[in-house]
Amino acid sequence: MNTEIKDKWILALTSGEYIQGDRELCYAYDIKYNDSGEFVISYENRYSYYGVLCDIYMKETGNGYWKKTYGRTKKWWPGKYVFIMNEFKYTNTIPIEIRSWADIDNLPHIDNYKKVPFVDIIKTIHRIF
Repeated sequence: MNTEIKDKWILALTSGEYIQGDRELCYAYDIKYNDSGEFVISYENRYSYYGVLCDIYMKETGNGYWKKTYGRTKKWWPGKYVFIMNEFKYTNTIPIEIRSWADIDNLPHIDNYKKVPFVDIIKTIHRIF
């Protein structure tokens, strides 16, 4: 992997700029309980570790963009974002152009369904790349 891009990726994952999500590259919906036990819906954007890499690519190159899409009802699923590049939509994997830009041959799979913390994902990035 390109070491300059790897360093930017790791810095972004630790910056606090990106709220960690799971499953999708980026989405704007989360259900949780607050400290008082009340049910809360949050609409802040959340990114997977690959979503962060897509966002860095977009900011660095000016290529690609995020487009908000909606599920069945806006009330209960206010949307996820798809990364658009060359008219293709990406929801949970990164485009080949980004892999080429970052010089990534094989994408490591880290189970996003278990919400592996970014700090542990960074350890995997260091180990693999």
